[in-house]
Amino acid sequence: MERFYQGKPYSWWIGPDSAPEDLILKVESAGLEHEDTYYGLVKAVDRWEKVDLPYSVRNVVDEDDVSHYVEVSAKIWGYDDATKETLVQQRLAYLKVPGRRGGFLIVMDGDRAIGYAGYRFSSDGDAMYLSGTGVLPEYRGQGIYRALLSRRMELASSYGSNWIVTQARKDTSEPILRKLGFEEVGKYEVYKRT
Repeated sequence: MERFYQGKPYSWWIGPDSAPEDLILKVESAGLEHEDTYYGLVKAVDRWEKVDLPYSVRNVVDEDDVSHYVEVSAKIWGYDDATKETLVQQRLAYLKVPGRRGGFLIVMDGDRAIGYAGYRFSSDGDAMYLSGTGVLPEYRGQGIYRALLSRRMELASSYGSNWIVTQARKDTSEPILRKLGFEEVGKYEVYKRT
């Protein structure tokens, strides 16, 4: 691996089907450090709880929306200005893709973005993949995360999907999603070379 990455940072995901059985020991002995744990979670698209909020939840459709989406995620995750600009350009480009199978949502308190979520559909439409959700700390505990999930469940149902699938980070989204009925299908350990 070192020759392939030529000294650049990289991560290695070890999942339930990874082999050999002692792969974690081999990765650690090669000098990689444990970075995080994620759980593969799934839920059938059947019923969802509609969550009423005093804020608006809307689809990201233009450059202003993309800027709000990136700004709120940057506040949560601490992105620098260069990363923010890259993320804006990537998301704007994605919105222009003909026949794209995904999108982004933002939650607005007036003109302030306070939460965000992403999603995409599998090529056969059978599953919706959740791709990130965040709520500003001062707005947590008000049902915003649940509202974003509810909105994506509604979108998945209208698209004809049967499953909602995600890789949830341990001790952040993972316990929330389990409480909301998601079931574990795998555990992934993430190792990194810095």
